[in-house]
Amino acid sequence: MEIAVAAVAVFLGQFVRGVTGFGHNMVAIPIMLLVWPAREALFVASCVAVIAGFVLLPEVGRSLRVALMIGILAPLVAGQLVGSELLFMLPEDRVRQVLGVVIGALSVDMILRPVKRGQGELEDLPPNPGRLLALGGVAGLVGGVMGGLTGMDGPPIVLFLRRFFRDHFMRAQLVAIFEISAITLAVMLWARGGAPPDAAMTVLWLLPPLALGAKVGEAVAGRLSRERFGRVVGAMLLFAAMTLIRR
Repeated sequence: MEIAVAAVAVFLGQFVRGVTGFGHNMVAIPIMLLVWPAREALFVASCVAVIAGFVLLPEVGRSLRVALMIGILAPLVAGQLVGSELLFMLPEDRVRQVLGVVIGALSVDMILRPVKRGQGELEDLPPNPGRLLALGGVAGLVGGVMGGLTGMDGPPIVLFLRRFFRDHFMRAQLVAIFEISAITLAVMLWARGGAPPDAAMTVLWLLPPLALGAKVGEAVAGRLSRERFGRVVGAMLLFAAMTLIRR
């Protein structure tokens, strides 16, 4: 039963990522939480995200900027340490409620303001990026705390990059940032005993739905209205959030 639910979660998460370029954990984790404790759900979702990210890294490698990566990732990892500590300190029911509230807020935002193209005009880092990198550090820190506690570090970072950069440059940075953050979160959870006993076999079982979801998402990406799709995803997340809060 757990594997079947996780397979559906991974398929839908990768489908969303194939269409929008991000959002795997936002969709997959709420569904996984229906059958697994929070720590195990976050660990498995992070491992799946790492595998999925390896496929995309060669595609975006030339567009990555080291200064921007370090400016966001250093505070993000620090935030993950804080968030993951809270995850192990808080009672399981309280963690589920926190997850439900966070997911609910994200879902309402997606329903009211579905995924749109980035509004930024920058094609690259400006000559003097100090202020920009400082804002990126704040987004990384907030995202890291959210990621350590909920597995969803994306919203603050996505909002920051969409505010300043064009879509193609933004997407490249997101692929690398979320790949590294998934690795660090998985390591933190594993070190604290958050991995399920059969984690390796579980991840292997989830590879087929991972690949299928990514392929289907890429195939239909050009045929769907991103705004309508964003609202559908938001409605799915709202249902999951209400389920978590009421448990």
